[in-house]
Amino acid sequence: MAVVSAARIRSKQIGDALATLIKANAGSLSLKVAQFGAIELIADPSLVSALIPGVFIKSETTTITPGAASFRMYDVTDTFRICYGFDASSNVLELPDKLSDDVNTIVRALAQDVKLSAVADFGTDQIVESRPLDVLWINEEDVFFLENKIPVRVVVLRWDVKWMARDTT
Repeated sequence: MAVVSAARIRSKQIGDALATLIKANAGSLSLKVAQFGAIELIADPSLVSALIPGVFIKSETTTITPGAASFRMYDVTDTFRICYGFDASSNVLELPDKLSDDVNTIVRALAQDVKLSAVADFGTDQIVESRPLDVLWINEEDVFFLENKIPVRVVVLRWDVKWMARDTT
């Protein structure tokens, strides 16, 4: 099915668009990086500290369901893990309030263009909506850094992007 392979390509394009929006609209976070790519897959985990504070976005799941059959349309939902990595040596007492503010800054940055139209051209496909799902304060990325004794902590914002794809085959 052409839609499945197109969805994989589109997921990366959407992830890049999310990173672009965050870079453009979350200046107060002084991010060193905002990119599509899993934080825990960086070849040398000890190098991650140089990229913090940073945002790393990865595709979590993609769901494709048939839409309007007569138009060969499909409804696609991509769920992304937006991982905000920060220095773990921060003042622990101030951390909860600061992290809440930082996550809200990321949500506001993404809310600037929920259809991602300003940062990407999706051709015949159309972004319907994008929205936050939840925040994971305890997550697998954080466990990775704890196990490797790297002074980086991660908060994950799960974000849904719903779009319509046309099967052009």
